[in-house]
Amino acid sequence: MPDPNVVAQLRQAIADFIAERGQAKLDKAKDETKRQTIRQNFAPEAWIADAAKRAKQIQIVTHALKYAHPDARGTSLYVTGNEYAGNTLIGTHSLQGQITPDVVGNAAALDVAKFLSIEVDGKPLWQRAAERDPDLLAALPGEASQKHAWLEAFAAVVQPKGSVASHKLAKQLYWPLFDGDYHLLAPLFATSLVQRVWEILSEDRFSEESKNARAAHRDGAPYPRGYREWPNLLIQKHGSTKPQNISQLNTERHGEVWLLPSLPPRWQARGVPYHVTNIFDRFGRLPEIREQIEALGTFLAQAKDWNNAKIRSRRAQYVETIIDTLLHYAAAIQQSPPGWSAASECELPEAQRLWLDPDRDDPEFQERRAESDWPRKIAESFGAWFNEQLRRFRLPVGEAEFHAWRREFEASLTDTLKEMAP
Repeated sequence: MPDPNVVAQLRQAIADFIAERGQAKLDKAKDETKRQTIRQNFAPEAWIADAAKRAKQIQIVTHALKYAHPDARGTSLYVTGNEYAGNTLIGTHSLQGQITPDVVGNAAALDVAKFLSIEVDGKPLWQRAAERDPDLLAALPGEASQKHAWLEAFAAVVQPKGSVASHKLAKQLYWPLFDGDYHLLAPLFATSLVQRVWEILSEDRFSEESKNARAAHRDGAPYPRGYREWPNLLIQKHGSTKPQNISQLNTERHGEVWLLPSLPPRWQARGVPYHVTNIFDRFGRLPEIREQIEALGTFLAQAKDWNNAKIRSRRAQYVETIIDTLLHYAAAIQQSPPGWSAASECELPEAQRLWLDPDRDDPEFQERRAESDWPRKIAESFGAWFNEQLRRFRLPVGEAEFHAWRREFEASLTDTLKEMAP
């Protein structure tokens, strides 16, 4: 039996939808004859009858064919995924019923799709129609036979049009079988799954919360939540200047799909720095160092008075973090097998060899390491390199800043050497 409360909600939602669309056309019409025609066309019974006729021009899907080629003609499907795939594979089943359906077909009939997307009590009209929901049947205007016909027309929007078929412009794969035969597979674009990924990436990249979290990180300020970065995204376009010819969700995504990098990891050895003439140049290519220097340079470029106590304190925090990161990186190099700095491939200056290859089994090398003032030379190299990084932000750094960076780095390096001493 129909639920009177749900029926009333459905009836009101349907009436509001039709009235809103009709009013939008009335507001633009200046001729009274035309306005009268609009009122007739947007009477609930008349509009629903027309929508039921046009419903065959669209299909609600999760997997669409036209992403392979705009002119492909064939079958698209609404499927919730393979429930037996489990959590080790990502697919439409991973959405766990929280599917945003797509719409393919005649773009001129998308108003019918929007009508069928109306949700009441957490369920869209198209799903109620597919389930032959008695509440929706009772909420529709008109006679019983007419309402049943409309319900069937709306229920058909999730069914393929005609017989199941592929197309010469669609993608096809020959899948070999054990007996020498094969299956011909026709993969479809999982547009509902892609939509969920697009929503996640959009939130992480452009939401106010994510922007505020990045700003707080850049300024070294606390923030109640973190943020995610998605590097090396590739944009794939569908539909060119007419994304609506592909699908409704493609239009909402502006014709774009963001592809994550599907590449094997590239090993970045943090071991012996061969063919490097200055270890700080290698340091400067580290993502974490680039990010920290970017934050410091931006902060100093925006600061009006470097002598302000708060500015000096914040600057000191940035510099301390950068130096700590560099020393940790140096410690990783120092774990390499001793003696690597004696190889012809090592092009580092003497002071940097003495620093980064502390256990080299070479009496003369160890004597130079014990007697020379190589920590001061390392600190001077850091000061010069650090000034060079900050000049990229057009900051007025010079001799005074060079000595400030040198002193801070030398003090931290000296403390580290004391901790390493036997």
